[in-house]
Amino acid sequence: FYHYGNPDVRPETANQFNVGLTYRLPSLSWLPNLEITADAYINQVKDKIVAIPYNMFVWTVVNLDKARMIGVDLTESATFNVGRRQQILLTGNYSYQRAEPRTRSQVTEYKKQIAYIPRHSGNVTVSYENPWVNLSVHTTAVSGRYATNNNNPDTRLGGYADVGLTAYRVFGLKGHDIELRGDLMNLLNRQYVVVARYPMPGRSWRITLKFTL
Repeated sequence: FYHYGNPDVRPETANQFNVGLTYRLPSLSWLPNLEITADAYINQVKDKIVAIPYNMFVWTVVNLDKARMIGVDLTESATFNVGRRQQILLTGNYSYQRAEPRTRSQVTEYKKQIAYIPRHSGNVTVSYENPWVNLSVHTTAVSGRYATNNNNPDTRLGGYADVGLTAYRVFGLKGHDIELRGDLMNLLNRQYVVVARYPMPGRSWRITLKFTL
């Protein structure tokens, strides 16, 4: 961490407790795969490492003497047969995380949300796979966050949802695979911020050609 402003950062130690459930539906002709998982956890962390960007090149890295994380993670994966060699794939996940400094009750950071950690986040992807051109739409959503551990209202970053589209096709050529892929990012052209004072780009596109030996 020397180049991030703190050569004396200490390693984390943690007590972690987790309980989880997994449900898997027996395979059906039209629904060959359905799996749902749920996990709940609580972590007690000593010397929690927190990195806060001052700008895109200089970060402040500090230890929080004590921190506690309580969270829930949910995931879902399903495959639907909709025709000969045609499938719709639906995947998604959701996370709730309450991450709090727990060093001393007298300080302003006590029981506030740790900087840049959202309470709620998740994503959903729907893909249509077929013999012609595979299509996918994906959404990532994040709730509001703070750029400081004391959760000053002036440092609050708004939540956002980023939507993208993808089209791709894999071709065979003399025993090799060629993948042609096109991505349309930030479809709704929303101005959102991941790091304070550095807005992300608006709508953009990318074309990728990958050759596998």
